[in-house]
Amino acid sequence: MLGNRRAAAVCAGLALLAGSARIRFGIFAAGIASAEDPVHGVGPRRGDVRQNSERKEPR
Repeated sequence: MLGNRRAAAVCAGLALLAGSARIRFGIFAAGIASAEDPVHGVGPRRGDVRQNSERKEPR
């Protein structure tokens, strides 16, 4: 009976480890993709800066 609980705990631990690794590598891959094509990250921010500088009233 105790062996079944241990096996379930090991499986749960491995599942959590695998999920954590997938999230970490997914974020890493997204960062690489963002660095290769920064237009989507930098462009909108530059547009916001221009818009705010043209605005006369304070925020």
